[in-house]
Formats: sequence, structure tokens, C-alpha cells
Amino acid sequence: MNEDSRNSTTGRARLIAVAGSGIALLAIGFGLIPSTIQAPATAVVLVSARLKSYFSPSCLPNPVDEGYTTLSNAKRLGFAPDRKCQAAGGFTQQGRSPIGALVERAGLVKPLPSRWNSGGSWNW
Repeated sequence: MNEDSRNSTTGRARLIAVAGSGIALLAIGFGLIPSTIQAPATAVVLVSARLKSYFSPSCLPNPVDEGYTTLSNAKRLGFAPDRKCQAAGGFTQQGRSPIGALVERAGLVKPLPSRWNSGGSWNW
């Protein structure tokens, strides 16, 4: 392979890398890859000693043997999040895209309402 074709191949590879990076940044910036807000440590969760798991209130509309505690306390006691509840988004809230967050910080849009009150109770 001569030097001209090597430079041409390197130039194409560099162009593809730059274009791919640009597309990824645009996707992130405009929310094609959304952000996620995790439940705060003070969030109230239901715990099942029998299952050694914790749940968000939306996952157990009719709790029977479950007690209430904070998320941080449930973790400290060795409880794990219920997998189905976690997969259903029981402990998260969809956030804004990076561009949306900048617009929010600039005061052009109101903050998203939180799923949790400052004391840890849930806003349903």
C-alpha cells in the first residue's frame, strides 16, 4: 500500500470517528438518550422481611405483610430492590435531556415535578 492510499484510509477513518462522535453528542443533547433521576435516600419504601426485598408504593397497591422504612435504611439492613419493581421504574423518574436541563437552569421552563417530597413521601 502506498503512502497516498494510507493517508486516504486514515483520513476516512478520522472523518467517520468525528461524524459518529457528533451524532452521539446530538443524540445525548436532544434527549434521544434520556437522563434518569434516582429515588432519594429518604424515599419511603415498603419492605418484605420474608422476601428480603423493598418495593416502591406503586409496585404494591395492597401491601399485607410489608412495613415502611426509608430507602437508605432498607439498603443498610441488606434488603435488595424487587427486580420487577426496579425494571418497571419503581425507583426512578425520567429526567430532562441535557439541553432541557440547561433550559431549565436558565429559568425558561419550570423544573419537572418530583416523584418524591422533601421528606421522602411519594407524589402520586
